[in-house]
This record gives sequence, structure tokens and C-alpha cells, in this order.
Amino acid sequence: MPQEVEPWLVYGRAVLLVAIAFYGVWLAAMDIPDWEMSSSLIHYPMVPIHEFGHILFLPFGEFMTLLGGSLFQVALPLIFGGVFLR
Repeated sequence: MPQEVEPWLVYGRAVLLVAIAFYGVWLAAMDIPDWEMSSSLIHYPMVPIHEFGHILFLPFGEFMTLLGGSLFQVALPLIFGGVFLR
């Protein structure tokens, strides 16, 4: 651990955290039936992740294949978050 952290680094990370929080609130406020999220930046990486979940859970039966897309779409960011926290 460094003895001293540069102030610009702390403020830069704080600004980035606020920007990510605002983006998350903006995404959460989108209307799903109107398909507003398809124009957002997060839509493009999430579609392949979702579809790969269906393929990944294919050996576990029809129910898990159907559930696998949403399950993997939620689980993968949580796994990455856990890895980064570790």
C-alpha cells in the first residue's frame, strides 16, 4: 500500500464513480417495452453475453437453457466484480 495517494487520482476516481452511478440510474429509468435500451452503449456487449448463456446451459436441459441467458447475463458482471474486489 502506498503511504500517500495523489489527490488528482482520488478526485478522478470519485468523478468516474459519480459518472457510472448516473449512467446506471439513467439505464434503470429506461422503458423496457419501448426498447429504449437498444440505443445505449451497454446493449452491445450484453446481447452476446446473454446469448452465450443459452449455449452454456444447453447441456442442463430445456428449462436451464431458457434460464441460462438471463442467469449468465446477471452472473458474469457479479463474477467480474468479485474478481476485481479480490
